[in-house]
Amino acid sequence: MPRAKSGGKPTSNPPKSSKGTKQSKPRDGQKPIGGSSIVSEPPRGTRTGLRSTGITEPARLEDNPESILRRGRKDHGAKKRTKARGRPQEPALSDPDHPIHSVEAVPEEYQIHADYSLPTEDSNEDASLEEQDRNSEEEFNRNWGYLPPLDEEAASIIDLIMADPTKAKDHARIGPTNAEFVTGLGRRNVLVAKSTDHDPYAGSIYDLPSISLQETDAERETYERLWEMDQDKCINSSNEALFQRTLMMSFIARHCLIYGRSIRRPFNLDFSVEEVWTCPPMPSRDFELSSKLLTQPKPDLAIYFCREELISDGLWNNMPDATQRLAYYERPGLSGLYKVFHFFTIEGKRSGTSPDDETAMLQSLNNASQALHNMFEFFQDAGPLHREKFFSEVRFFSTVASTEGLTIRIHRAVEVPENSSEYDFVVPGYPLRFEFREFADIKQQEFDTKTVLGVFRKILVGYGAEKLHGLLQRAAKDLVDSLRTNPDGRKSRSNRNFYRHGQVGKTPRGSNVLAPGPSNCHSLQTAMSIDPIAWIAAKQGSLSKMAGPPRPNTSIDMSFGDILTPT
Repeated sequence: MPRAKSGGKPTSNPPKSSKGTKQSKPRDGQKPIGGSSIVSEPPRGTRTGLRSTGITEPARLEDNPESILRRGRKDHGAKKRTKARGRPQEPALSDPDHPIHSVEAVPEEYQIHADYSLPTEDSNEDASLEEQDRNSEEEFNRNWGYLPPLDEEAASIIDLIMADPTKAKDHARIGPTNAEFVTGLGRRNVLVAKSTDHDPYAGSIYDLPSISLQETDAERETYERLWEMDQDKCINSSNEALFQRTLMMSFIARHCLIYGRSIRRPFNLDFSVEEVWTCPPMPSRDFELSSKLLTQPKPDLAIYFCREELISDGLWNNMPDATQRLAYYERPGLSGLYKVFHFFTIEGKRSGTSPDDETAMLQSLNNASQALHNMFEFFQDAGPLHREKFFSEVRFFSTVASTEGLTIRIHRAVEVPENSSEYDFVVPGYPLRFEFREFADIKQQEFDTKTVLGVFRKILVGYGAEKLHGLLQRAAKDLVDSLRTNPDGRKSRSNRNFYRHGQVGKTPRGSNVLAPGPSNCHSLQTAMSIDPIAWIAAKQGSLSKMAGPPRPNTSIDMSFGDILTPT
């Protein structure tokens, strides 16, 4: 039913219709139709969605170009309605038998608060014009290349697909959001459920005494103030990147745990952000089953040791190539060779995400198992005593964090019993199984600098810098010493695939991947009207509509030659 104008009085004693329902008295400018009334069309100068209580002077036709467009569309609509004559029609609103008249009328006292007028043609036309404007703008941006820039990896995959579209399926990956990811972890002997077995060393780490930090009162006050401001900013935003660039970076207290007040790092630790781990993959049953492996680890943040402080240049230069590759996880290069043995990762998630997020946990399990595998091979090569130390004292830590709190897990590798079935081993002679348990669970109400920094200090300094650093340093020396007296062993480790357990050489089932040549990034950046570019732009959030997207849970493999960037 129509609403009385704001400030007006409700009608009184309305006449009853044949159905017994009350009807409002028509206002000036309204035309009764079959006992009911609708709001008359507003003046052309007034938009339906922005009605005012005052009288608006109609705009002149030449002042409102949209009216010319509407008139043309209305004429076209009239022709369509003429063609539709003769077909069965729905009951008209004026028909007393229309279903709307069987509904009880809204009481008069509420009619001044509710507008039950039917939508007019103007509102539909305005919405249609806005949609046309959006589509036109997106098309303009796509045609003229006004889109997010393409990185080398995106350009390379487009280059390959443009050369041969049938190759696209060969580059599908199994990432953490894929249903097959859990299966892939199981084929590496990685348990995805929290272990109930007791880990005595976890308690020893938690009971480590507090480490004094090189921090002044002014530094501490500034750190706490930045923490509070970043926390407020992240709570009011769902942007994951914002959380990762502010509060997540505050977890590791770079001013005192990483950098210190001198050029030399106080604890020989450093961090990397969203770097891909390009070390050789750990053994998996997927290889024998000709199934694709899981994607390479790419943690949001990772803590590692500075190589020059952990392993001297003399020891490092006496290590075979394959052994060095166990130490540095990230891509080789001038900086990558100085980042060794990552032992702590953080996956930061958007506001409102639970610290128990499944995808983030699976990412952490992928990171932890690869890191522990590398350290196992390193310690095993150093000798029996170091191998024993690996199982008893080497641990990896992972954190999933958001504004809702954070969950810290402690990971370890355990030895599969020798009397187990052959099916319990990933490959013959590889005895590892990987498990985890919760180390700390900090809820939102406890999410302050004192609590968080206290736990991180124990992990990074108490365990990493004070315990694990020494274990790795001693293992490195004994490993090099043992190889100097074993020329055959040293020579065999010059083969970069020495620690691959024979899993090299063949391709997975249904794959026919050929590494493409160098990508012509410049030509791709300028040819922005082609469909693959539009698809990539849509994946990067520029467009809302995509033509021919890949099937769900399928990613694109961008590992071409030296370019390795899975998600």
